[in-house]
Amino acid sequence: MELYEIKSGLEKAHLLLDELFISVDINSLKREIEGKTVLTLDEHFWDDQDKAKRIYDELNEMKSTVDTYDALKNKYNELIETYQLVVDTNDDDFR
Repeated sequence: MELYEIKSGLEKAHLLLDELFISVDINSLKREIEGKTVLTLDEHFWDDQDKAKRIYDELNEMKSTVDTYDALKNKYNELIETYQLVVDTNDDDFR
């Protein structure tokens, strides 16, 4: 695979990550996670166990979504770093 093909793939991946960030609204999810986490710290949180379970389930689902996005973003950043290292070698075998 040529470097320009890799760069093109990385650019497409970046656009997809941006679309995912916007469509899932990661920033809002992070704020909701903070809010729900505060709720779980209340001493009376478990007084209504059905409500507490529902909140915990929602919290875990939101955390899973954010964690998945963060993992994808980290992998993308690692690929960018690797790509840049290859480009910086100036080795004709990689061109």
